[in-house]
Amino acid sequence: QTQPHFHFSLHLRPAPSLSSTMSLLQSQLLKLQQSLPQSQVSTVRNASFLFPKTEQMPSAALRLMSLKSLQSLSRINPDFTHFGFLFSEASLDIDRGLMPASENESVKKSLEAFMLLLSPNFLLRPAQLCLEYLVRMYSVHLFEIDALMKCIIPYHGTLPFVSLIKILHLTDNSAFSWLHTIQERRTVVARDFIVNVCRSNFELLEWIGVAALQYAEKGIPHRVMHSFFGAMYLEYLDRVGVDEIGLKRLLSIVVRGLTSTEAISADYHKACLMVLIEALSKMDMREEPLMLLLKDVAVACLNTNRFRDAIVLCVYAYQAQGLSFLPLDLMAMLFPHASNNESAPIFEELKQISQQYITENFCCAMAHTQFVKCLRLCHTDSADDTMGDDADHTVRQTESEFSLLKAMLHQLPHLDKFIGACIPTLFTHASQSERVKQLISIIPVMDARFPKAVDEAMEQIHATQAQTAFYKTFLSITRQTKASVERNMQSKLLGDMQNKSQDVRLAVITEIDAIMEKEDYSPLFVVFVANLLLKRMSAQDLVLLESIANMKHLEDILSVDRFMMRVKEIIEDLQDEVQDAKSTIPALKACFRRITQMSSCTDHSAVENFATFTFVVLSSDLPAAHKALYQILISCEHPLFAEMTNDDSVNPVEKIIRAMAKNLVQVSSLHSLLMNTAKSSQTTSLLALSTVLNASRYSSHDVLLN
Repeated sequence: QTQPHFHFSLHLRPAPSLSSTMSLLQSQLLKLQQSLPQSQVSTVRNASFLFPKTEQMPSAALRLMSLKSLQSLSRINPDFTHFGFLFSEASLDIDRGLMPASENESVKKSLEAFMLLLSPNFLLRPAQLCLEYLVRMYSVHLFEIDALMKCIIPYHGTLPFVSLIKILHLTDNSAFSWLHTIQERRTVVARDFIVNVCRSNFELLEWIGVAALQYAEKGIPHRVMHSFFGAMYLEYLDRVGVDEIGLKRLLSIVVRGLTSTEAISADYHKACLMVLIEALSKMDMREEPLMLLLKDVAVACLNTNRFRDAIVLCVYAYQAQGLSFLPLDLMAMLFPHASNNESAPIFEELKQISQQYITENFCCAMAHTQFVKCLRLCHTDSADDTMGDDADHTVRQTESEFSLLKAMLHQLPHLDKFIGACIPTLFTHASQSERVKQLISIIPVMDARFPKAVDEAMEQIHATQAQTAFYKTFLSITRQTKASVERNMQSKLLGDMQNKSQDVRLAVITEIDAIMEKEDYSPLFVVFVANLLLKRMSAQDLVLLESIANMKHLEDILSVDRFMMRVKEIIEDLQDEVQDAKSTIPALKACFRRITQMSSCTDHSAVENFATFTFVVLSSDLPAAHKALYQILISCEHPLFAEMTNDDSVNPVEKIIRAMAKNLVQVSSLHSLLMNTAKSSQTTSLLALSTVLNASRYSSHDVLLN
């Protein structure tokens, strides 16, 4: 009774006249009868969800048990002591249908408050006995259905929930008419069922969100309810999804919970945060409302000492929605102490968060926002329209903002994408601003943390900026960048490779091998070298081919497949130019040996590489190459050609094909043999075909069809 809004009066009023009393009773009874089915009018005081009709205890005995139960609950939560009046002796004679409206409203508020407080303990027997008393004495299953459902809905998968649902008075236009099915089946309710109901009844999903928010704002710790709310919203978003209007309605509840000024529970806050993150990952939102939403929620998190939650939300939102800029007031809250930027707590948080989540977009957006602020200050400072104290203030502000930018470059992870976009912009503004000194000051920091990103960005702008003064300044204060060294080296190598002197071109191969030996090269340099080695060669370049095949670090530049492709192209180019087998043998022998080294000879892939190389040579009308290959195969001691003998009287092509047809076991390899030899002279093709078809081991239908 110390809580006025929980109190209602049970004192006797002065007796009205007999006629007015009878008239009042008749009208109230008639209204109650019209609102209830006849079967329920007679059992309002006999309803029970705990006891069968045959075992119902007297009301007085139930009251005593309920009082003991209330004492037990008070030991769990002292707030239950404020509701002892609901179980007073006078409550045994209460009839809600005959109670005046003002008293009924007071009772209603007290009952709703009690059921909210009771919900976290619903599965305990004392809580169920108290609720049984409210059903019997106050008919909450008729008059407080909404509050009763808020109390029991998170326990939809339990038998006490089903027992209570059975006694609810539900009309067809009730908000809970979907429970008719449960009343008929009398089985526990799966969450899937409620999600499916929400498909056609979005108001139910909103009602669940409002119920969870109500518990949170009243400070009632209810992990079960908040888990149920989070699971329902997440599952609905995953399985059903929402349109823009539905998203606004859904997020209005979630954002209200996240921005509430009340001391809401951590469980509810986490549930709301998960729902918001899921919505951001599922739905595309327009940038302006999304920025406002993020700012409001992040600021609320920061104001309630939930710093990590604010950062995680921003990280998810920026990654999912592809945002590239931070609101300035949010930036100010993330970096409140401009004089001590290096130790800002956000840096340590982001380092930890980046181990679990992708933080690239958020980090780049922060750096980009700060970079733009610095550029604007540079132009303001260079306008020379400030004097005295204003000028000093502008200078101090510029230094402070650049200090923060350097701290970001020094501390934030995953800024490679920002560096790639920043450097071209830096060059553009350096030519327009007189305050180049501040812009130059961030270059060493970028170069030290992200050398690869700086190199790649400089590679892109080299063609247009190489002759500018700022470009030369840039290079002078960075490392003598590997990229710039490699660019000069590439120009030299390309020029030497185009030289007509064979000695100069051979020196290029030697120089490339020496560079690869130092292991101080970029991936872009490897690509350049590979393309250089794959350039077309003339008949005079057989020595160059041999030199390439003998390179110590060829495997670091070309795969075996690309190398064989290069050899094939060279052989095709040499068909009309080379007639001397002696000049061909060294180059082909070197290529053949290198191909076998690139994978073990015992490996199946090595055998296929061996065979493929042979097919390449045989497919050419180049007798010198055929003879050279024949000499190589005799001396190579490969199992495919172990039975070949050095007999000049037999066509070398015939010997090679017979050996391969006899030893290749893969139909695909045999097919490849036929197709490659068919590209050469008619005699060779017929010879290969007759050899294969006469071999009994290849007489199957599939092979003949091939």
